[in-house]
Amino acid sequence: NTNGNSNLFAGSASGDFITTGRVNAAFGGSAGQSTTTGSFNTFLGGSAGQLNTQGSSNVFIGINAARLNTTGSSNTALGALTDVGDNLTFATAIGAGARVAASNTIVLGRTGDTVQIPGNLNMAVVNADAQYNLGGSRFLSVTGNANTFVGFDSGRDITSGNANSFFGTRAGVQNQAGAGNTFIGV
Repeated sequence: NTNGNSNLFAGSASGDFITTGRVNAAFGGSAGQSTTTGSFNTFLGGSAGQLNTQGSSNVFIGINAARLNTTGSSNTALGALTDVGDNLTFATAIGAGARVAASNTIVLGRTGDTVQIPGNLNMAVVNADAQYNLGGSRFLSVTGNANTFVGFDSGRDITSGNANSFFGTRAGVQNQAGAGNTFIGV
């Protein structure tokens, strides 16, 4: 420790390589072991944030939580064996084995897990770039310019068509460049 300050490390090899990092808290064997310049981190659990070197403002809780993150900042990993990748920002993995691979992303559980939300779910904003999927199938899409497609495979082949409204399974499925159409029904 050369210029670091206000750090708290507890556990064999935790905070071993700290040089200038400050306001870090690491509890558990090898927790935050490689942190050198990272600051404002909280690592709780054996090997939590073990390979973090420069990442700051991270919270990793659980055995091996975000163990491989080295430079990512402002990430959260809650649960054993969670992973927030490397060099990500504002990535959150919640639940044992949860893995997130993109910045500004929240992952709940593992692929194949069932996520349940008892009671009511209220969301202020739902945003998708081009489409919404249910059960792996597109059911709502705005592909192209001023198009609205509702139903499995509706408007599937659209390339340059615009101002279309297709409602129903496979409605307008073969339309590619048509404009100003309304299809209702299968």
